[in-house]
Amino acid sequence: MFLCTKCYDNAAVLARLPSPVNLIPVQNGFDAALEGGSDHWEGIASFVSECSPLRTHTRITRAGRLHLGTRRVNGVRSLQAPVTDGLERIACLLRRSALFRVTVVPDILPYKHTKLMYNAAIGPIAAVAGLDNGQLLSMAKARRLFFALLRENYVILRDAGIRLETIGPFHPATVHRILGRKLIARALAWAFYPSLRGSYCSMNADLPLGRTEIDNYNRYLIELAGDRDCPLNRRVYELVKRMDRELIPPSIAVLDQLLL
Repeated sequence: MFLCTKCYDNAAVLARLPSPVNLIPVQNGFDAALEGGSDHWEGIASFVSECSPLRTHTRITRAGRLHLGTRRVNGVRSLQAPVTDGLERIACLLRRSALFRVTVVPDILPYKHTKLMYNAAIGPIAAVAGLDNGQLLSMAKARRLFFALLRENYVILRDAGIRLETIGPFHPATVHRILGRKLIARALAWAFYPSLRGSYCSMNADLPLGRTEIDNYNRYLIELAGDRDCPLNRRVYELVKRMDRELIPPSIAVLDQLLL
């Protein structure tokens, strides 16, 4: 059974499931309730889909892959770990749909952490400002914060010794180097802008309702950083939680609170 809900709905879903059940989470965020005490399967999607409000219908707005693999809770994660026949069979069934490409990997965490690096930068900035993903690149103030948060996310993961894999055209280390060169980064931003215009991150619709996955995104990164500096993540987290709690409407002016 695939779990594709938002992380804040996990508790309600888990309470309704029979036990035991073979659950394969496909979520961008990290939820300790799903880790359990043993190895299990997980998925991470590098494609982008848009869900119609209050309907179980989605459309893929940006092509990509569904990665399926094992998440190792205990012991050392190994690239040489065997992939079970069961996971391969599931992948074969999904490939028949031809909606997206499916890749089975021995360790899902390098892909999930890479996706988190992006989502924990895109989601909060776009949501608090009320921007679509294209505007995140076209508006100078938003772009500056997005790039800064993306670089901070990479440093947190790198310094924690977490291995990252490629999702999209570039490896995260290459993205970090590109963002350090302002002219190149700005040129690539305009190159990606047309394909992102009119698409929205999932947190964009959630924030006005007073619920987000900020704990599963940026709070996870803050805890991972520990005593190391991550000032922008801390400001973003506090701002989203306050807007969440007080139902403050998104606006571009809110971004000024992050420009310290």
